[in-house]
Formats: sequence, C-alpha cells, structure tokens
Amino acid sequence: MKWLLTFIPLVLLGCSKSPGIYLNERYLTDENTASLRQAMAERGFDVTSVNIPFPANVERSTVMYSPLLLDDRALDTVVKTLEQEGYSALQLIPLKQGKHWYKQNSLGLYLLPPGAASLASSALRYAQHYQTERCDSHASLTLSDDKHFTYRQNGRQLSGRWEIPDTPYLRLHNQQPYVNFYYRIARETRSDNLGKIDVITLTPMSDDNAIADCRMVVGTRR
Repeated sequence: MKWLLTFIPLVLLGCSKSPGIYLNERYLTDENTASLRQAMAERGFDVTSVNIPFPANVERSTVMYSPLLLDDRALDTVVKTLEQEGYSALQLIPLKQGKHWYKQNSLGLYLLPPGAASLASSALRYAQHYQTERCDSHASLTLSDDKHFTYRQNGRQLSGRWEIPDTPYLRLHNQQPYVNFYYRIARETRSDNLGKIDVITLTPMSDDNAIADCRMVVGTRR
C-alpha cells in the first residue's frame, strides 16, 4: 500500500505539462510578438506563431483555451502574463470559436496591439487582401497593418497610404504618383453550401485612371 501511495503522485506529476500556446500575430508588430514570445518562454510555455483572420465575432483581445488543460493554473498564468505585457480586458472563450478549434492542452491568443480596444473601434479589421467582384478588370488591393496599400492590375502596381477618415469611407492617398481615391465600406453576411461568410465590400466613390471602377471584396468564413 505504501508503494501504491507513492506511485500515484509520481504518475500525476508525470502527466503535468504546460500547454502549447498558439499566438496569432496578424495584428501585432514584430516587437509585440518578440516580447510576448519571450515572456511566455520565461514561464515555460512553448509558443507557435500563426497568422490567420480573427473569427468574425471576436472583436477584442481574446484567449481561446481547451477545457482539458492538464495544468489548472496555466490559463491564469497566461492571462496574468498578457496583462503584464499591456493586454487588458481580455475575453476568455473555451475550446471553439467559429472554425477555430483548440485540441487538448493548448491555448490560442488572438491579440490586438496594446491600446487598441477592439477591431470595431480601429481600422485593423480592414487590413486584408481584396479582389475585384463581377468586374472585367482583374485587380487586387492589399491593405497592410502599417497603413500602406498596394494596388495591382494587369502587371501595374500602385502604392501609398490608406486611412479611414470617417466611417464608412476608406481613402487611398499618395503624393507621387498622386492618389486620392475613396471607397465606401459595407459589411454583410453571405451564405453558400458550406455555410456563412462575413464579407467586406469596398465600392468606388472616386474616379481615377489608375484604379479600376470595380467593387473589391474579401470574405472570412465562419
């Protein structure tokens, strides 16, 4: 019996393991990511970086976690570490959000930069790669997190800065070559045989020979 009582704690100790951390760096700077990786590593967590769209209804910094964590204290440790790094008002969601699953003993961090309260209150949600829709001119528009844009059409490329001066308008601008182009932003949910898709549509509000008079769209499947 003494052997049995000694063996059980050893088995439990052997099963204890820090969860894997999946850090979504989509809206984070290199400095943000490096600081977080170091802070998590110092606390014994193994961090894997990913770069994928946020689930449609995740609007602020969120921790998704498996209810099957082997270390009951891990979630609390991760949250406290994030708060120390400047990520406050965290949302905690178990296991699944949209199409994003977390297997046993893992956590997913969907973070906005410190100081950004939510995607809804910032322009970050629009930093995506857009394609023309139902238009003879095939073009693409990439809006980067650092507020630079790249427009490509028929082998030509145009670049500059983008901003949202007043909702629901998005502006592309540059001095040389000169660009001052506006889109109207609309958001909607579409459905197909596979489910629902959250779509952002940019409709031209300006005329410019260098930019096609076409709607640009991007969709995120739920």
